[in-house]
Amino acid sequence: MDEEQERLDRMVQLAKKNCKWCYSHRGLSPTEKEKTNTQKVVLKLAEEYQGKYDSLRKEDADAEEILAAQHNKRYCWDMAETCKKCERDVDRVNRALNDLK
Repeated sequence: MDEEQERLDRMVQLAKKNCKWCYSHRGLSPTEKEKTNTQKVVLKLAEEYQGKYDSLRKEDADAEEILAAQHNKRYCWDMAETCKKCERDVDRVNRALNDLK
C-alpha cells in the first residue's frame, strides 16, 4: 500500500502545482490549457481513489479506510467541477486538496 499511497501523493502534488500554475497565469495566458491540465489530473486522481476503494472493499479492509477512499473519490469529482467553473480568482483546487483524508 505504500507504493500506492506514494503515487496518490505525487498526483495530489501535481494537481496542486497545476492549479497554482493556472492561477498565477490568469492574466497572461488566454488559453485554457492550464485549467484543462488541472482538471485531467483531478479526474485521474478520482479514478485512482476509485481503484483504491474497490481494492479495499475486496480485501475487506477497515471501514475507516474504505470510507476515506470513498470520500476522497467523491471529493475529487467535486473538485473537477469546481475547477471547471473557476474564474481563477483563487487557487481553489490547491486549497481544496488539503482537505483529503
